[in-house]
Amino acid sequence: MRLLSSALTVLAVLGIALFGGRLWIAQDTTRCALVPDYLQAVLCRPDVIASLAFKKGQFLGPLDVRFMSVVSGDGHPMEMIQLLRAFSYRDSSGVTWDVPEGFLSDGASIPEQLWIAVGGPYSGPYRDAAVIHDYYCYTKERKWEDVHNVFLEASLNRGTPEWKAQYMYAGILFKGPRWPSPRSGMRRGFAYAQAVPAPKQASPPPSPPLSVGKSDQQIFEELRVWIEKEKPSRDDIRKRVEELRKERTPR
Repeated sequence: MRLLSSALTVLAVLGIALFGGRLWIAQDTTRCALVPDYLQAVLCRPDVIASLAFKKGQFLGPLDVRFMSVVSGDGHPMEMIQLLRAFSYRDSSGVTWDVPEGFLSDGASIPEQLWIAVGGPYSGPYRDAAVIHDYYCYTKERKWEDVHNVFLEASLNRGTPEWKAQYMYAGILFKGPRWPSPRSGMRRGFAYAQAVPAPKQASPPPSPPLSVGKSDQQIFEELRVWIEKEKPSRDDIRKRVEELRKERTPR
């Protein structure tokens, strides 16, 4: 009887340890990343597993560029990088994102007031992801949701800290471009023409006043604090940003 009782006690302790260990692993992205792929499905939460998808992505070769000064369409000088050879990223789903030789990119579109917290357009490991993102924002040949998502994945794949990649992703969702449907039939030779100033266009009408008094900088700061503190999933970030966008509707 004593042996049976001891065996049950040992099993109970092991069960608690295993269950507690699973909870300890499942709740945290960093701990879950240390678990072999074949055990992640058993030990880790689905949203944590999804956040680790970037490990399966791959840049196909190095980014080979030259820096050059060009004049924007509104007449302002700006620094850009031009690809000296084609550049590609294969995402975690096996989809390849090709950027042709000659394409011009202005790097990550980060407001100057955020450079201290995030870094400049070309200074971080997210630069390579920004080139992919720039090209597909220009061609609009794929869904905007997929284009913004691949920026997050590729940034993480290149070694961008998780909070920073998520913060930049939130900023893209909040202020980045969106388009109704993917285009088709874009010519590949357009990339070289970007160095030529575009014809000046009439300025768009001013935007109507917003119902929320917070500035973009205040909203970005709140997002940064929230992301660092709560460590949200990609879906959580998307939901939060959509809420913010709905709040900033015209009066």
